[in-house]
Amino acid sequence: MVELLMSRLDDLNLNAHDDDDRTPLIWACRNGQQETARVLLDHPVLKRKKINVDLSDEVGKTALMWACATGLEDIVEILLTQTDVRVNKQDGVGNTALYQAVENKQEFIMEMLLSRKDVNPNLINDLGDTLLIAACRNKNHRISKELLGCSRVNVNVQHCKDGTTALHWACIDTHKETIELILARENVKVNAKNTKGETALTLAFVHGQDEVVKLLLARKDIRIDSSIDWIRARIARSQAFEQSMLDVLSLSTQNQTAPTPAETAQEKTGEEKTGEEKTGEEKTGEENISED
Repeated sequence: MVELLMSRLDDLNLNAHDDDDRTPLIWACRNGQQETARVLLDHPVLKRKKINVDLSDEVGKTALMWACATGLEDIVEILLTQTDVRVNKQDGVGNTALYQAVENKQEFIMEMLLSRKDVNPNLINDLGDTLLIAACRNKNHRISKELLGCSRVNVNVQHCKDGTTALHWACIDTHKETIELILARENVKVNAKNTKGETALTLAFVHGQDEVVKLLLARKDIRIDSSIDWIRARIARSQAFEQSMLDVLSLSTQNQTAPTPAETAQEKTGEEKTGEEKTGEEKTGEENISED
């Protein structure tokens, strides 16, 4: 049907979009319609009327991003041959085509994109994540391994909000292979601190990751002084908090109103009456036994 329309309508606008800014190509890629997308890209009309493959929809996603998300491997390959495609374009929340492939576990497409030197795997999205940081935080070890296989992936990029690196998250998760791959990088900053002053060693210690602690301490470039200072400060804060709680409880006890002499006398009278009532009950019980 698409071929029929395109062969008859020489003035067809291939870049027309609907109210959601979706072009025919975006619709085809978004819905996983590989053959339709192939026709739109390969039809002879393209020789006379250029289709704009870099247009984006209302959420900022391009045809390439949707093709990566839906796993249209052949279409991704065709789109990457277009001279006007921007492989590092970010959508409305800062995600790229590579991010779409990773998020949707399209590993072949991810490898295809990482093999291109013009693809930047270190871009930060609106959440402050790089692909590697997100993969390590989400414990996606397979993706982390794939990303670390690309020499262009920067292991030292810090989250723009909390300052964490991929190594920070890997040490919390204690995935040995991921940690070893990160530590194998010559330029890895093992002593980088997040916004709380925590290093990878600190986090491994706090989370009880003994094997990771040993792995990090085996490195000559590891600095333990900052971790020791942080741990001491944390212990001091904990002790100060406990002391403040004790002070509050002690003050509350002191502020309790002591009973007046009248209240004390009333309590004693109540106790005496209770005792007399019990004695009366015992006597009644004895009388009943005697009668029997």
